[in-house]
Amino acid sequence: MSRPLISQIVLATDFSECAIRAQDYAVLLARAYDATLHVVHVPESPFWYGSHAATILYLEQAQKEGIRDLRQSGLDRLHRRHRQARRA
Repeated sequence: MSRPLISQIVLATDFSECAIRAQDYAVLLARAYDATLHVVHVPESPFWYGSHAATILYLEQAQKEGIRDLRQSGLDRLHRRHRQARRA
């Protein structure tokens, strides 16, 4: 039994216009190879060298915004459908 050529895809995104085009391509590849698509967003923080409390608050807010942006992009719905299809 041979392994698929691509089984895991990582999409790094900043939710920019270019990232949205990359997202579309990553989804196309994931479907074509029945691969798992992992979405990663790492926010930049001006607080890296400052207060730990400020950094934690910033990262919590960035996480909320990332989840909101992911939902708006439709990737979360696509991911749920893909997981359901793989279970069937």
